[in-house]
Amino acid sequence: MKKYFCLPTIILLAVLLLTTAVSAISHTWKEQLSTSEASLVSIYAMDYKHAFAVGDSGIVAGTSNWGQDWAYGTYTATPPWEDLNHTHFYSSSEGYIVGDNKFFAKVTYEASTGNFYFTSISGPTPDINLNGCFALGNDDAWVAGDFDGTVNRVYYFDGAWNSRNTGISANDTSFKKIGFVDPNEGYVVGKDNVTGMKVVYSTANAGLLWSPEVTGAGSGSFNALHVRGSNDVWVAGTSGEVYYYDGSWASKSITGGVDIKDIYFISATEGWAVGEGGTLYHTENADVASPTWSSQILDASYTLEAISFGSSSSGWIV
Repeated sequence: MKKYFCLPTIILLAVLLLTTAVSAISHTWKEQLSTSEASLVSIYAMDYKHAFAVGDSGIVAGTSNWGQDWAYGTYTATPPWEDLNHTHFYSSSEGYIVGDNKFFAKVTYEASTGNFYFTSISGPTPDINLNGCFALGNDDAWVAGDFDGTVNRVYYFDGAWNSRNTGISANDTSFKKIGFVDPNEGYVVGKDNVTGMKVVYSTANAGLLWSPEVTGAGSGSFNALHVRGSNDVWVAGTSGEVYYYDGSWASKSITGGVDIKDIYFISATEGWAVGEGGTLYHTENADVASPTWSSQILDASYTLEAISFGSSSSGWIV
């Protein structure tokens, strides 16, 4: 097990801390600049003051005090370092990371010391880039990634690797995110590189069979997935295209929208999406047929890659 770092080393990260007024009308984002040249691409908020982020060149970062102090480093002391693509926690102290070249590791956060620890685990075969992960528990995780040349893009980890791709098109398909409601019901999103179209697949039996979802989605990729519960699923991607599932799929797209990288809903009506050109979208009426999406540019020189909330009033963007 590899020790990572000890807080409270003070650094400045390209992370945005959200605070919401009691009235839930005003929203203020506080920028926390980074001195690191590596880009963060995924963040998970364990609660309102603890968060963990990963990114290019093996960078990892963590805070235990609302982002006032951050510590950062790499998952090993010496290179080579893989680009890390996604992280997901199944508890306030444990989760997983995935990255390029089938990188897979467990993360353990020790609240009493502020230390993060890493346990490297051999990834699935062959050497594909893993883009998304979802952890249900210890030795109970799902990963999804790029096409391996045959059929394998989705795997289940229960201490060993199990390919779970029945029902998924044999086309060259790259998956970006994966999420589950419970051990049986799950979703995976991405792009069919042969047809050039966005794709969503669902399973009701722990990945033993996947079924295609969302007819009518345009070309490009679904990059974002937020599974809030059964019949409560959001997906988003290229050109501001957003779909919602509540037993049937309906478009909730953003007219003239940029490519969306991540989406997160804090309630049935209020949610956020982030994407290219530093764009942040926000809606408070997602329950209507055509939600109103407001937008603001946080920094046009950056792509906003991920958003996560630790409570209904605090979250981060990277």
